[in-house]
Amino acid sequence: MLQPVSPPDDQFVYLLHFSDYIAPGRHPARHYIGFADGDLARRIQQHSTGGSHAARICQVAAERHNPFVVARVWHGSRSDERRLKQRKESPALCPRYARSAANTPSTLAG
Repeated sequence: MLQPVSPPDDQFVYLLHFSDYIAPGRHPARHYIGFADGDLARRIQQHSTGGSHAARICQVAAERHNPFVVARVWHGSRSDERRLKQRKESPALCPRYARSAANTPSTLAG
């Protein structure tokens, strides 16, 4: 699905699944798609600490004590990451979301 041109083996696209919505009622995000060029474990660690190299959504999640799990990882390029983000289908890509207690028709609308 993601490999029309094979990226180097050390390039990854990953999907993070947060335990709770980032800002219920205001910002319904519960997923983040990111890219790691090289050390995937180090990139995930940067996100989990919420430091200056973390994505802003991960910084906010850390401030609110909202942990995440790595739901999926693909070998992929930065353009693959961009393509997945533009699709705005993170919940559909997340195997954990279907099992989430919050996954009801009312929370998926909109």
